[in-house]
Amino acid sequence: MTWSLTLTLDEQIYPLRVVQRAVYSLAQILSILIRHENQQWVLEVNPNEPSSLLGYGADAAKVLLLRHLNDFTLRDQIALETSGLRELLASTALKECGL
Repeated sequence: MTWSLTLTLDEQIYPLRVVQRAVYSLAQILSILIRHENQQWVLEVNPNEPSSLLGYGADAAKVLLLRHLNDFTLRDQIALETSGLRELLASTALKECGL
């Protein structure tokens, strides 16, 4: 049973770097084409193999993709919020090593 899914995402909520990470993380089971239209990302989703989602259809793929998108959005936000702290820690560590 083959299915296809189109998902539209607001580029203000999901930056391209987040969308690409989510797509890459699911590349083993889903083929996803990313297009940009009217300030939105349009994802065309297809299973790599009919058995790749263990018999689940487009609904399960949508839930899985949204879960990954939200996960990578949160990771991205955390990285942005802690970038100054990471740089400070790295700088301090290098100074203590004499570098």
